[in-house]
Amino acid sequence: MSAKPTVPAIGTYVVDLRSDRVAEVMDYRAGVLYLRRPAGGPEWTRALSQVRPTAALESLSARVARLNAMTKRHTG
Repeated sequence: MSAKPTVPAIGTYVVDLRSDRVAEVMDYRAGVLYLRRPAGGPEWTRALSQVRPTAALESLSARVARLNAMTKRHTG
């Protein structure tokens, strides 16, 4: 019997195993995660089994990318 995967909280970062990209969890509905790059852009979907939690360095890099994107939008 395998353990049921934990659903990541909205706003946390995960790694999309199909594309090897870090993504922010935007929503979770009916077994599907809605993801977006930390710097913004279009959302895409993945099954819970197609993502993994980020390592500490991956999360830090994602937060920096998001803050840089927000700064560019407000100054540019």
